Amino acid sequence: MKWIPRLAFVSALGFLATTQAGVYTCTDVSGRKVYSDRPCAGTKSEEVQIPVIPPGDGGASQGNGLRPGEQAMLEERKARERRRAEDARKLNLEQAARKRAAQAERRRRQPACWRYRDRLEIARDRRRQGYTRREGEQIERDMRSLEANIDRYCR
Repeated sequence: MKWIPRLAFVSALGFLATTQAGVYTCTDVSGRKVYSDRPCAGTKSEEVQIPVIPPGDGGASQGNGLRPGEQAMLEERKARERRRAEDARKLNLEQAARKRAAQAERRRRQPACWRYRDRLEIARDRRRQGYTRREGEQIERDMRSLEANIDRYCR
C-alpha cells in the first residue's frame, strides 16, 4: 500500500513536466514586478521561460537525485546506522559470553552444592537422633557452616 502515494507523486511530476503553463511577468502601478499565469491586462507582459529539469537529475553528481550536501548527510546517517548495528552485535556477543560463563560457573559449583546439601541432611539426621551437649554444639556449628556454603554455592 505504500507504493500508491509514490505512484501518484511520480505521475503528478510527469504531468507537470509535460504540461508547462506559461508564466508572465509585468510591472504593476507601484513599480513592483508581478508574476501571473495570464498576461497582465493593460500593461506590457513578458513570458518567462522556466527551465524544466528532468526528474532524477536535480543537479546531483551521482544521479540519485541528491545534492552534494544531502548526499553527505545520507552517508553520515548510513555510517551511524552501521556503527549502531555493529555495537548491538558486539553487545549481543558480550551478553552471550556472560551467559555462557554464568552457566559454566553454575555447572562448576553444582557438585559442591550437592555435597553441602547431602552433608547438611546428614547433620540434621544426627541432630534428630540425639546427642550429648558437646556433640550438639559441634552439630550446630557444622550446620551453620554448611548453610553458609549452600548460600554461597547454590543460590
